[in-house]
Amino acid sequence: MVVLRDPARSVERLVKRITGLPGDARPPNRSPIPPAQLYVAGDAGEGSRDSSKFGPVAMSAIEGVVWFRYAPPERRGPIGNPTLK
Repeated sequence: MVVLRDPARSVERLVKRITGLPGDARPPNRSPIPPAQLYVAGDAGEGSRDSSKFGPVAMSAIEGVVWFRYAPPERRGPIGNPTLK
């Protein structure tokens, strides 16, 4: 999980999962993700503002990594993240 600038609203931040890396083939046309870009996805389905709406995002848009979940209370705690390079 990462924090990134919203490509459509640069003053807002989004929390998303990285679901595609440079070179990965992504829908709808299965073309590869360009170098230095990522595909991100949210958990809100069709209502999520993510790469399904705005396409790949620049790696430079990533502002941080999410390490802790505060809500819901029953899931509060550290979040495991793969190593980001």
